[in-house]
Amino acid sequence: MEKEFVSYEMSLALKELGFDEPCFTYYYNVTGKLRTNISIDIDNGWTYFPNKKSITLAPTFSQAFRFFREKYKLEGAIYRLNFKWASQVFNIETSTYCFVPELFITYEEAEVDSLKNDPDALNEFYRQFPRTESHAFRDESKQSLFNLTKIYQQIDYNDSLIKDRFLTRGSFSWKDGVKDTQVIFSPNQKGRFLISWTPNKQLQNNYNTRNGLKIPGNEHIGAFGCDSYDISGTVGGGASNGALHGLTKFHMDEGPINEFFLEYVARPQTAEMFFEDVLMACVFYGMPILIENNKPRLLYHFKNRGYRKYSINRTDKPYNKLSVTEKELGGMPNSSEDIKQAHAAAIESYIEKHVGFDMQGTYRDPDEIGSMYFTMTLEDWARFNINNRTKFDASISSGLAIMACQKTLYQPLKKKSKIKLNFAKYDNNGSYSQILR
Repeated sequence: MEKEFVSYEMSLALKELGFDEPCFTYYYNVTGKLRTNISIDIDNGWTYFPNKKSITLAPTFSQAFRFFREKYKLEGAIYRLNFKWASQVFNIETSTYCFVPELFITYEEAEVDSLKNDPDALNEFYRQFPRTESHAFRDESKQSLFNLTKIYQQIDYNDSLIKDRFLTRGSFSWKDGVKDTQVIFSPNQKGRFLISWTPNKQLQNNYNTRNGLKIPGNEHIGAFGCDSYDISGTVGGGASNGALHGLTKFHMDEGPINEFFLEYVARPQTAEMFFEDVLMACVFYGMPILIENNKPRLLYHFKNRGYRKYSINRTDKPYNKLSVTEKELGGMPNSSEDIKQAHAAAIESYIEKHVGFDMQGTYRDPDEIGSMYFTMTLEDWARFNINNRTKFDASISSGLAIMACQKTLYQPLKKKSKIKLNFAKYDNNGSYSQILR
């Protein structure tokens, strides 16, 4: 029933344009939700009127079209022109078109064009009339924690790309099979890694040494996030995957900025194979990693091999407040409510800034699409449930990667200590001064 009414955003716009006619229902301004318990007055066919501060009337699409036709003398239509289709707005008074139409081969393409400025309506159209497999399994925009409209915009764009030109599947391995030397990347259709960027030769395997420990040399470029596991297999299978994501941040070096460049969602035959995969990726890119510390075997793997400095400490506590184990291994607990909220907020912020179209032009040009090419991660974000996170491995690791790249945001504020200086005071009346107490 809800699809018969225009969206809340469109209702607000119509309200500003002067729409104030009786309607079957309305939106609550506090929540933007539609009142679905609809009772109709049989005598006049309408129930709610007029607009108020607390509500915004929700017209049907036919009401909205009639409003434009009667008040502004504008009429919208999809029509055939020169064996093609166009969506157009026609001025009834002047008998002129309001703009030059863009022609489309099919009626459906013209209909999509007419909805391009209303992302929620376009998403609903794709759900009802899917044009690709991913369209058929879309969720309603209001059911997701994140901005589904932006996510699906990005997925649609990714589906139009020739994937091999943007993504490469492959494997990492130690040069000549000698561990802890140099890591090389080899394209391989059966590989577990999917990457969109590799650093130049000077930045590959870049590290420094301090007190006998290796320190990542490209920490200024980006970082990894990882959702690990400790047990190689479970009875009956069905265990979750290990996940790894690499993300760049703002930097002045060569490479993409604020862009995911690596996706790994797999469960090799043994946990040790997964640990080695993660370690080789960090060494090849020369970047640190933020790992969940409730499953510590990966953290021990890094420490025992001399890569403790690659493991980022939890960002919400100063070093002197960390436990002995946290100082030894690093890592971030991802179970407290504060961390869960910060993790979800990090993904939400990234989606708003770097995924899909920025229709308001706040962070980039409105016509510029985001550069998040990893569709599996986008689909995981679309389904993400903060109350049941165990199934969303890609969301966990990608969120940790975002937190690793902006770890200064989560550092506790230092309390300013006030120093009190008490000076002795004296009474100088008389021959001898007396201290005042």
